[in-house]
Amino acid sequence: MYLLIAILFDLALGASVFLGIACVVRRVLIKRRTRRWIIALEESGVHRAAPSPRDLSLKKAPVEIWDHVVQFYGHDDELVDAVSGYLSAALGAHEVAIVVATEAHRRAFDLALVGRGVDLAASSYITLDASETMSKFVIDGRVDRDLFGLVVGQLIRTAAATGRPVRVYGEIVALLWDAGQINAAVELERLWNELGSVLPFSLYCAYPTHSVTGAAHRADLEAICHLHADMVGSESPLDPDHRNEREPIPAA
Repeated sequence: MYLLIAILFDLALGASVFLGIACVVRRVLIKRRTRRWIIALEESGVHRAAPSPRDLSLKKAPVEIWDHVVQFYGHDDELVDAVSGYLSAALGAHEVAIVVATEAHRRAFDLALVGRGVDLAASSYITLDASETMSKFVIDGRVDRDLFGLVVGQLIRTAAATGRPVRVYGEIVALLWDAGQINAAVELERLWNELGSVLPFSLYCAYPTHSVTGAAHRADLEAICHLHADMVGSESPLDPDHRNEREPIPAA
């Protein structure tokens, strides 16, 4: 019996050590990939000269530096119109614009920006895939604070080092919420605020309204709203008259 217990203990200890080593190796690999990613960003245009004033003449962005705002949208057209306005104003003011979004949204933003007269090739415009970026610091459904600082913090520092204002649009939080990882979404919003307390940038987040409405997550939704300086757009899921489109209307 004692021999069996000793064997089981050794096996458990070995598994624990193996998992620990695996975690360390994963962190090292992510760190190396992130360093290559940051170098690639620096070489691909973050430090590129701003376009001349005659190239772009767009209005000033309504979201100020240090602001952290959120939009709840019913349809993608609403999102694309609002976000492209935010980004085009930033690029027109020779600022750095960073987009972390799904492939479909990135394509839609690009088309809308071109339609607004923005020369993307001549702008400090950085686009990243939301799922790929999320995988660098969300481990097993939990946000790793250190990896977030390494991945996102270094990205913002690199952009801010140009001396120009930095505008960020991100929807990783929406992906987490849609995946049912709501606590991780709230934690990520908090980490963005912590980063925003030490680095100068504005952050524009967005969630589809149908994902966040409903009584089940009312407290989580209120927490999300309280972590933002303001809401933009025409929809507020906290409005008592707002109904989730996916909820059935009760019979009379």
